Amino acid sequence: MIILWNILTSRNDAKHRKKPFNAHAIISKTWYHLQNLCRSNIWKPEHLRGWVKLNTDGASKGNPGVAGAGGIVRDYEGKVILAFSEPIGFTNNMVVVMHVVLRGLGIYLEKGLSKVWLELDALHVIHLIL
Repeated sequence: MIILWNILTSRNDAKHRKKPFNAHAIISKTWYHLQNLCRSNIWKPEHLRGWVKLNTDGASKGNPGVAGAGGIVRDYEGKVILAFSEPIGFTNNMVVVMHVVLRGLGIYLEKGLSKVWLELDALHVIHLIL
């Protein structure tokens, strides 16, 4: 939420106050707020213990076209637990992104992991999942 808030306020400043949109400033503000939360004991990194983060991505050359996909699973400290990639064949972007999400979640279940945070950059797939 902190990241989204900082992106939104920066976007609004750029649009309505004519301030330049600065990604580095967003990262700095976010880091500052997270450090303050940790210092105040409202949020602690230990709250994420037991969670893993699954990042996935896929693409097709052309749309449709030859496609491939992959993903990475990290623990709450950011350490890599596993990574995977695979050719998908001839398909479109929607299918390849859905395929890699399902493949990543399948690996997640095979490994007996209990809590997952799924991150991907395909809004249409996020809407389908929700």
